[in-house]
Amino acid sequence: MRIISWNVRGMSSDVKVSAIRKLIRSFRIDMILIQETKKEVFDISEIHKLWFDDEFGFKFSASVGRSGGLLTI
Repeated sequence: MRIISWNVRGMSSDVKVSAIRKLIRSFRIDMILIQETKKEVFDISEIHKLWFDDEFGFKFSASVGRSGGLLTI
C-alpha cells in the first residue's frame, strides 16, 4: 500500500490541485493525507478532480480561519 502525507499550505490554486493529481497518478497512491488545505468546505466534485478512480472514500476536517484543514482520501 502506498500512502503519502503532504502539507500543501493551501489548495486554492489549480496549480496545486494539478500537482497533487499528477503525484497520485504517477506513484499510484492508495491513500493520501493532505494537511493545511485552508478550506472550510469540500465538495465531492473537488475530490473527483484529485482522485483517478471512482471508488474511494474521504474524510475532511475544515479549517478554522486561515489555518488548518485536513483531507484524507
